[in-house]
Amino acid sequence: MKYDAVIVGGFGHVGLPLAISLADTGQKICALDIDQRAQRTIGDGHMPFQEDGAEELLRRTLANGNLTLSLDPNTIAQTETVIVIIGTPVDRHLNPEFELMRDIMASYLPYFRDGQLLVLRSTVYPGITEKLRTWLRSEGKQVELAFCPERIAEGFAMTELHSLPQIVSSFTEEGVLRARALFSRLTKEIIVVPPIEAELAKLFTNVWRYIKFAAANQFFMLANDHGADYYRIHHAMTTNYERAKDLPGPGFGFGLGFAVRKDAGVSPVEGSVGEYNWGGAGGTYFWVDPKEDMFVVYMMQSPSKRVYYRTILKNMVYSAVSVPMK
Repeated sequence: MKYDAVIVGGFGHVGLPLAISLADTGQKICALDIDQRAQRTIGDGHMPFQEDGAEELLRRTLANGNLTLSLDPNTIAQTETVIVIIGTPVDRHLNPEFELMRDIMASYLPYFRDGQLLVLRSTVYPGITEKLRTWLRSEGKQVELAFCPERIAEGFAMTELHSLPQIVSSFTEEGVLRARALFSRLTKEIIVVPPIEAELAKLFTNVWRYIKFAAANQFFMLANDHGADYYRIHHAMTTNYERAKDLPGPGFGFGLGFAVRKDAGVSPVEGSVGEYNWGGAGGTYFWVDPKEDMFVVYMMQSPSKRVYYRTILKNMVYSAVSVPMK
């Protein structure tokens, strides 16, 4: 086979770091997507979003030929392993719609071959992996299906792909062995569970984080109602007390940001010439990007997480910039 793996959705926040990381292990990886502009940016050795440590590896894997960028779905037929970065679409009431995911997969169906390993990477509704497996078989495609959820935080993927355990699931022993072999190139710790449990583990992890943020916000408001200092309360609760160490810090999640742009710009890459920024002691942050005719203001209370949230904001803004204005 021409490629060790093809990553569908390979130019995005989840797919591109994975493609670079696998390619840097010596694998021949093809990142497949539909965004011509992103392909040009990435092909020139530039990340289309902020990802610490990624650009050097991107240039190296492009130069040594381990990483290929493509818009041609025919590449799917040139590998034994296809990794798909497509989550479950939802309707306007946030109900999962398998039909939309099926339609997306149907557009790639002619390129799948019997015996391939198909790895789902994004958050999905419980049971979607099995549903997709049943549908593929009904269409005459005998592929091994695995669900191996991503667990990275944007901006830290190049570290976390190697440091975090990888959950692996499949319906057959062969599927588990092949998925394990794939991700063992990145991390030593592999956790194997059935697909339904892997799907729920991913969802429960996301929900648990939301619950913690919501609880911290509620505690902050309760303290404020009593005229108390939540910073001191948090310090008292968490200092050398293991059972409370995962409580988010003061102001975690309290923030407001907006971006104003006059006209469509020419570069989705953060760091355009002439960018100016300022970070205030209280958490206020702004930057002006003359090349994009844009300024952005962000106000928050999170002393220990300012850089983290600034990175997320820049990723969001410049991802939006890459979409042509109507």
